[in-house]
Amino acid sequence: MRTQPPRYVFEADRLAYWYLRLNGFLTIENFILHDELGPQQRTDIDLMALRLPHHREAARDYGDQLKWMTDEPRFAEKVVPFGAFVEVTNGPCKLNGPWTDPNKGNMPRAIRAFGALSSLEIEAAGASLYATGMYLSRNKDFELGLISIGIEENHDLRTQMPQAMQITFGEIWAFIFHRFATYQVIKRERPQWDFDGHLLWDAFMASNGDEGAFASTFVLVDRIERPDQFEELRQRRLYPRRAR
Repeated sequence: MRTQPPRYVFEADRLAYWYLRLNGFLTIENFILHDELGPQQRTDIDLMALRLPHHREAARDYGDQLKWMTDEPRFAEKVVPFGAFVEVTNGPCKLNGPWTDPNKGNMPRAIRAFGALSSLEIEAAGASLYATGMYLSRNKDFELGLISIGIEENHDLRTQMPQAMQITFGEIWAFIFHRFATYQVIKRERPQWDFDGHLLWDAFMASNGDEGAFASTFVLVDRIERPDQFEELRQRRLYPRRAR
């Protein structure tokens, strides 16, 4: 009788993080967008990400040629720095109301927080992102876009924001599997990776070259609840009382 591989609960946001990281992005997770005039939280961004166009990693030497790791063409083909606001969902790709309603005014705030555009371009950039999901700077030297990650593409979102990038989890699993398979020798040395990165690698190794088995190892959830984590953190940060 064949033993079924274990299945692990995995946060969808963390899968998106590792996908972007392996594609050369610098990221900030769970960025909170605050109101300027008070303590209220206006909304949050699952990931703010930046990829520079000359990113290259882990060359292989083929005689007189160097072959670099192959990133997703949708990113690797960009010739200017690319910044993105990334929303992740366990359903079909979508962008929540705070990112699609100009009346809420969140897009200009997010653009200012990102910091790549001058104040002279904030209004135009916000209008373009609301209308299309993408903005190319006046000097054509920086691109800012919206990325939605989910289980399948959303045709309504494609109509509403035709240039917003939609990425499915199926595409992400396939990319990670082939990145690990192609560069297994290089990726084997990774002691600084976090727990989720190690779990992805261990699942890949346990899949024995079966892409479907690798993807089916994980059950994606919005959030892994750890009710005791903040109490544990508090306890670790308490200073011991000095003896009197």
